[in-house]
Parts: sequence; C-alpha cells; structure tokens
Amino acid sequence: VPPTAERIVRQLRARGSENPEQLRRRLTNARSELTAAAEFDRLVVNDRIEEAVDEVSALVAKGLVPRRRLGAAEWRYVKRIIGELDALRPMW
Repeated sequence: VPPTAERIVRQLRARGSENPEQLRRRLTNARSELTAAAEFDRLVVNDRIEEAVDEVSALVAKGLVPRRRLGAAEWRYVKRIIGELDALRPMW
C-alpha cells in the first residue's frame, strides 16, 4: 500500500499519463482496492522501494506463513489511507 493518499495523487498527477476522468477512475479503484485489504494476510507499505522489496523478499523466504487477517494496527493504517483519499476527493 502507499504511505499516504496524497502520495498516490501526487504520483499519478506527476506522470501526466491520465486525463482528469482517468485519474478519478484510478483513484476510485485505489480506494476500492484498499477496502479489500482485510482479505490479505500481510500489508507492505511501499514508502521506500528498497525496503518494500526487502520486506516482500523476507515474507517469501519465510514461506508466507498465513495469518487469518490483517492485524488491528495494519487495518487502522489502511483505514487512514482510505480516509485521506476521501478527504482529497475534491482534488480529483
């Protein structure tokens, strides 16, 4: 997941590859995907690519020992990003 909703918006705008309608659609999809986070066993924050790659590599090396659901702290993080996206919606 991204570190912040603002970062998602900023990166998509910086690319300049989407028109405003495509940008809205991508951000709406991002929000939907974040709400599905509870279905996953792990959460990796993609703040620094090297750290995210290391974390995913470590999970793979450990055999991705599954858990039932995201932990409470991880789910709070995801809900915070969703809330940030909702707050930024007028800028989409």
